[in-house]
Amino acid sequence: MIYKVCCEFCGCKFTLEQVKKMMIEGTVEVKGTVSIDKSPELENYIVLMEEAKNAGNKSKEVYEYAEKILQIDNSNGRAWYLKGIAAGWLSNYDNVRFKEAILCFKNALKHTKEEEQAKLIETFEKEYDHMGRCVCVWVGKRYFGYPKDSSHSINTINAYSSFISTLIELNDTYKTKFEINKMKKWYYDDLNIICSNAMDYANKEFGIKPNDDYNRSNKYNYDTYIQTCLNNISIFKSMIEILDEKNQLENIKKSINETTDLLINSYSTTRGSYGYYVKDLSLTDEAKASNRKNCSEYCKLIDDKLKLILEKENAAKREKEEAQRQANLKYWNEHAELKK
Repeated sequence: MIYKVCCEFCGCKFTLEQVKKMMIEGTVEVKGTVSIDKSPELENYIVLMEEAKNAGNKSKEVYEYAEKILQIDNSNGRAWYLKGIAAGWLSNYDNVRFKEAILCFKNALKHTKEEEQAKLIETFEKEYDHMGRCVCVWVGKRYFGYPKDSSHSINTINAYSSFISTLIELNDTYKTKFEINKMKKWYYDDLNIICSNAMDYANKEFGIKPNDDYNRSNKYNYDTYIQTCLNNISIFKSMIEILDEKNQLENIKKSINETTDLLINSYSTTRGSYGYYVKDLSLTDEAKASNRKNCSEYCKLIDDKLKLILEKENAAKREKEEAQRQANLKYWNEHAELKK
């Protein structure tokens, strides 16, 4: 009988003769492939990953343990799945990680048994929906808390647009069942609320009150007001490409026109020599003309899209009427006596 000794560090197995030789000579020649058993380490990481997942608010730990698992076993579907969801939760203001989440979901699906894939997709739909909305709202709140900073409005546009785009991609590619029209309504409502809150903040700081044309604040707050108008217009413009519902597009057009008017007609005031407030700062004629031009271009984009929507509706209506006409014709051809 040949006895073997297992190394406690790497798991390599040696015969007693090899061990004796190592003790005497210090080295031993091992031929062939040395296999290191990492299954205990893998099982430990899996336990830690699940514990972090169940603890909540542990996305960083979940992500790190999932990566360690995948370094050992790249075909672990559960690790791919949790890594993706954790990546989404680890998004920051200027880097939403929705694309990474979808890539991980794709790998999770690839390494999940066929009979379990439907359940995985259903679970992913709920978690991705919840995570995506939370990330978008979080980024949006950052904008209307600092509406003068255009980087925050850009981040808001990127977050919301990217989320809606990934939902459409998921439905087309992986047969998920996200209600796109319902999600677009949420997108439209949420961005309008964000823009409204941003404008309320700018108005409050600037000092605009009903029937008060002169008591307005200093240059810094006027700059905030101007930049907020510009940022809001950028957000409204970004919605044109995503949305395809007539009322929503018409309302966006109205918002762009109204915000442009506020921008062009804006001014600040200062106290004059007799204690009265007088107009101080306003946009130059060149700036006013530039903003009117931009407004016209954005409204044309909306008009072109509304025209396409109307053409599709009319085409669908004609198709329906023709189908009904053909059905009537077929019926009477089959019932000639009744027709007579």
